[in-house]
Amino acid sequence: MNPGTAIKVGRPMKIKGAVALKKRVDGYFTECDTGEIPYTVSGLALALGVSRATLKNYETVEYYGFGNIIEIAKTRIENYMEKQLFGKKQCVGAIFALKNNFEGWIDKSETKIKGPLGDILDTIQNAKTESSLVKRV
Repeated sequence: MNPGTAIKVGRPMKIKGAVALKKRVDGYFTECDTGEIPYTVSGLALALGVSRATLKNYETVEYYGFGNIIEIAKTRIENYMEKQLFGKKQCVGAIFALKNNFEGWIDKSETKIKGPLGDILDTIQNAKTESSLVKRV
């Protein structure tokens, strides 16, 4: 082997190019629509023949223009799940999927303690916040 020659590491990609990826993504949504199958991230990964982790890599790292295609497909899945929240059926599955597959969907509750103990906890929290700000600078 010649010095300076690139060594290919890892498996070859299962999908050859952005056009092939787009065609398979469109095929997944068409199949779901005709079979009345819900859109899911794992279903998309299976249709593409990759794992969810690989799908995430395709989205976050720009592989041959794959990032935008996967991002749009996942947004379409997210939109589908959002619509389930307003349907007449139970939406627990959609809530679970949104919280576990998409950023920004979380359950958060805050409890405010009043009185002397609350003041102490606020002081501790403020000190932690100031400390983390100092560390970042």
